[in-house]
Amino acid sequence: MASKFLETHPQTFSQFCENYKKFLVPPFQRAYAWSNKQINDLWEGIIFNENEYFIGNLVCLEASDDTDRRLQIIDGQQRLFTITLFLSVIRDEYGAIKYKGKEEKNRITESQETISRFLFFKQLTYPFKKELRFLPGKSNLKEIYEKLISVTIDVTNEQDLENLDDNQIKYIKNYKTIRKLVKQYIKESNFDRLDSLLEKITSLLFIVIVCKSDNDAYSIFEGLNATGIGLSVADLVKNAVLHAVKGEVAKGNAEDNWEQIESVFEANKISNFPKFLRHQWISREGYVTNSKLFTVIKALKLQKKNNEEIIDYTKELLDDAKAYSGFIYKNMESNLYSSKKVNSSIVDEIKRFRLLDIEQVYEVILAYFNKFIITKDYTDKQLCLDLKNLWTFAFRARIISVNPSEYEKKFADHCKAIKEYKKKEMDRMSVGFYADLNKLVNNNSVFIENFATDIKYKLGPGNNLILYLLETMMQQENSTIKICNPTIEHILPVDPIKWNLSKQKIKDFVNDIGNLTLLNDADNQTLQNETMKIKVRKVYSSSQFVMNKNLSKLQSLFEDNPGEAIKNRGFELATLASKIWK
Repeated sequence: MASKFLETHPQTFSQFCENYKKFLVPPFQRAYAWSNKQINDLWEGIIFNENEYFIGNLVCLEASDDTDRRLQIIDGQQRLFTITLFLSVIRDEYGAIKYKGKEEKNRITESQETISRFLFFKQLTYPFKKELRFLPGKSNLKEIYEKLISVTIDVTNEQDLENLDDNQIKYIKNYKTIRKLVKQYIKESNFDRLDSLLEKITSLLFIVIVCKSDNDAYSIFEGLNATGIGLSVADLVKNAVLHAVKGEVAKGNAEDNWEQIESVFEANKISNFPKFLRHQWISREGYVTNSKLFTVIKALKLQKKNNEEIIDYTKELLDDAKAYSGFIYKNMESNLYSSKKVNSSIVDEIKRFRLLDIEQVYEVILAYFNKFIITKDYTDKQLCLDLKNLWTFAFRARIISVNPSEYEKKFADHCKAIKEYKKKEMDRMSVGFYADLNKLVNNNSVFIENFATDIKYKLGPGNNLILYLLETMMQQENSTIKICNPTIEHILPVDPIKWNLSKQKIKDFVNDIGNLTLLNDADNQTLQNETMKIKVRKVYSSSQFVMNKNLSKLQSLFEDNPGEAIKNRGFELATLASKIWK
């Protein structure tokens, strides 16, 4: 039997660079994603071991003409690019040494040139072109990596870091982490430590596996990562998809679809991609655990499937990824209007879920959304009603602190039913589903207690839920009146100097929901840290909102015992909330 491998033997990083010259991460591979923990693990392995410390396998694909004769890295890019960041930092630290005399200057120059040969490849024939030895496949990653390696970006200058995406910022953060580790290790101008570190890094040892075909490479990649350790399910699924598709044209179509799916999440938060894969599966197929997700996708969507079926699956993932990103990201909302059936009322209902920070609801939303897109009988009115009921459940579940494990299987069963049921059955099914969920969140006493005591204002952004709750409660009496540019007002000020109180004395209750109301920005600026008497006279007593007007009745209690006033008002708001979101 012919061997699948061109080579498979141990090589140091230095030998690897010398033997294969130039390297490429294919565009469809995952982005550079190592965290501080993984960098620290590698660092400790380097400094606490002798030279030629073994750091695992590299799975590569033979260079082809269309890759500029670069060896393609199928598994190992995280380690290789981290090593080049280490080398870049060491080169910069050599440059920071204040040398004494020509001998030390030459020593620095020689070391920097050595490192440059690992970072850049220079052709020995005309036109003597110098290029990156390691090349990310995606243009955005190549751009930031080249700037770091070529020192054309200042990682300390915020202006230089503006408009970078999530994956570009990962390179910057990791460069800073590595620089901190190296500086602590070498201390002050320590030539010997830098020399020792350079030698240790360039002698790091791999087992290099060079494959003849991409199918062989993907097969080995999956085998080496069978447990999924160090890889997300997204990496494993992508690898399996590309392994399962046969033929260059079909493989190109699958790669293109997968790149588009990745770009959807790269534009915001790539770590949401694996979560999406699970939510997408549950929305269409039913419940699955994280640990079983890759197995079921491979078995039901890829094995024994033809090219058309596999490509259709990637198209389905792409469509769902666009919708899903529209659910959770404000800058992706336009994706939701790709169907003419979708109107602003539907989008408004979906947007509200961002206030809750509950991931599991997106499984059901995706199931509802897809049902609405493909089914004439499922009306926008019914969809909005289902979304309102789902939001109320999710909100009460958050306040009562229901563990998601108690309802996620119910969600999954409902998703599967949504896909299969018809219009008349949908109505009946929804009634039964929400009646079942209600049993988990119908404890009003717990809801009221937790609402009054657990909802608190926090410094900085992130108070949108409070803003929404207060605005909804204020408009219960008169929904026709709107607050222009509403802002959250502390009735008892955070700085209570005019109330003859200390910050320490009020810290336990000043941010409670019972101490918060809404005012327009101008009124809020007018009141600021004023006394309760002035606040009542200037704003509260003349408010068109009953909730603010009623603060006049609480003036004495707020002045005499603000803690008790805030507690009482908190329970009044909680009781009102329990009736609105019931």
